[in-house]
Amino acid sequence: MGNESAVTSYLKLWTKAAPSVAILRAVGTAAFLAAGVALPIMTIVFGAFVNDFNDWGLGRSTPDRFKDAVNKNALYLVYIFIARFAVRFVLPGKSPFNASSANFFLKVLYLGSLIYNVTASRIARQVRLGYVETVMHQPISYFDCRSAAYISTDLTSDVNQLELGLGEKSGVVFQATSMLLASFAIALSKNWKLSLACMTAVPWAFMVVTPLAGIDTKIEAKLKAIYSEASTLVEEALGSIANITALGAADKIVAHFEIYVKKAMRSSWIRGLIWATIVGNVFASMHAVYALCLFYGVKLVIAGEIPDGGTVLM
Repeated sequence: MGNESAVTSYLKLWTKAAPSVAILRAVGTAAFLAAGVALPIMTIVFGAFVNDFNDWGLGRSTPDRFKDAVNKNALYLVYIFIARFAVRFVLPGKSPFNASSANFFLKVLYLGSLIYNVTASRIARQVRLGYVETVMHQPISYFDCRSAAYISTDLTSDVNQLELGLGEKSGVVFQATSMLLASFAIALSKNWKLSLACMTAVPWAFMVVTPLAGIDTKIEAKLKAIYSEASTLVEEALGSIANITALGAADKIVAHFEIYVKKAMRSSWIRGLIWATIVGNVFASMHAVYALCLFYGVKLVIAGEIPDGGTVLM
């Protein structure tokens, strides 16, 4: 991509998309945003449930009032479920879009996920066609320093990664963003002190995840180079299998290939440690926030700065 930034390179991919794809992506984005807001709204209902049960336990609610309150909150949960179900899509038949996206219709999916995956498949198809067309118009000198395996690796692994990035993964970013913003808005509106205390986990998570994600990206690029070299070796060996067998060089070729396999295993092992650290840190931060929220929330309730336990849950 030259000296282009990652954002510019990502947006440049949209030049391969038809206008109808952009419209579909907008609909999918709206579905992801709606799905993300649903979860924070549920905390409001659960908080109301906690208050209803607390009032009943303390004798501040009559049986009829308690029953009416529970029924009302249960209906709210049903309405939220219906809203989330509205952004789901069920179609057990064949895909009307293309063969590569047919498997998405075999199960229940978010409408946003469906649209993002289908449109990503279309864009990836255009990228593959454009790549092959560009390669076919290169001079002979281009192929002297690049093997066919190098080109096939780009067409498979690289474009597959591109399709994943354009697909549901990018949609999940919108879902997580809407969920985060809605959560902060609800929490700050209920009690800013408790909210700010719980937000301390956010910068910690970023400080741990960001550098590790950068290291993982470099290791992934290194793995790609290893796989490309290994593919070139295998292609050349299979293309000259008769000569290799006649010269008795099969063991040397296998030993050479084993070197690439061991390099890939070492890099993959390091990636496993990195991802274990990332995921472990995320869950550790999450449970630490739960503990902090309960501890500080109870303290604020005792001090009279928070009116009830339902607000702590919200």
